[in-house]
Parts: sequence; structure tokens; C-alpha cells
Amino acid sequence: MSQTPTREQLPNDEASRGLVTACAALGLGVLLLSVGCGGDPRISIQGTVTVDGQPVETGAITFLPADGVGQSAGAVIEMGDYSLPLPPGKKIVRIEGFRVVGQQHALPGDTSSQLVPTLEAIVPAKYNSQSTLSIDVPDRVSRTPHGGTFDFALQP
Repeated sequence: MSQTPTREQLPNDEASRGLVTACAALGLGVLLLSVGCGGDPRISIQGTVTVDGQPVETGAITFLPADGVGQSAGAVIEMGDYSLPLPPGKKIVRIEGFRVVGQQHALPGDTSSQLVPTLEAIVPAKYNSQSTLSIDVPDRVSRTPHGGTFDFALQP
């Protein structure tokens, strides 16, 4: 029978906190994607996210209504790519991104525990908690020159 680890037994190093943060960000993105206003027209958008020219391995992208009215939405970033349906309007964009820098056991010191990725945050705060990035989602994909594609080429 397995036992639930106590708080003292859980990893508390910087890499583990990064993994927890990454999992929380990804979970939030998926949760936000599933929340919506029934009946709202949505436009399928997609794009790529890079940092210093390299695709973000894993992360989350969140779109918040610029006027503060309406639902937020988000998606998981995998190997630089994301896609999701969004209601039209101006959106503030927040991006969390990570790269895998190794592996570690889920329970330190327990070599029989599952190996989990060790992640390192690679997206500066100016693109997430302090983001000024924005996009304007049209009411129809045909009204945008980029066909619903919004790429983000971030700099460190």
C-alpha cells in the first residue's frame, strides 16, 4: 500500500517549484480553455511562440479581454505551437514558457518513484505577469490578413 507523502517529504528545491509552476500554468490554461460563454461566436486561432528564435517546448498562453469584460481563454503550448477558439475583441496576451533541462524522481531519494521533467522558466515577466502584448481577434477569420494566425517571437 502506498502512502501519501507529508509536506516535509515533498520536493522543495527550485527545480521542483518550477515543475509545480509549469503544471499549474498548464492546468490553468486548459481550465481557461474549457470555460466560455455559451453561444459566443468564436474564431479559431493558432500560432507559434518562440523565445530568441527557439520554439517554447512547453507552456501556456492566456488571452484576457482588454476591457476586463468577458471570459478569458487559454491553451497549452507544445513545441512552440498553440491553437484555440477565441471570442472576437482585443485581448491581452500572457505567455508562460519552459524548457526541459533534465529529469528527477518525483519523490527525492526514492529511486523507485516516477521520473518527471525538470523545467526552467524561459519567458520573462514582461510577457506574462507584466505583459503588454495584445491582439485584436476579428469577428471573422476572413477579416484578418493573417488568417487567424498570431505568432509571438519573444526576446529574452
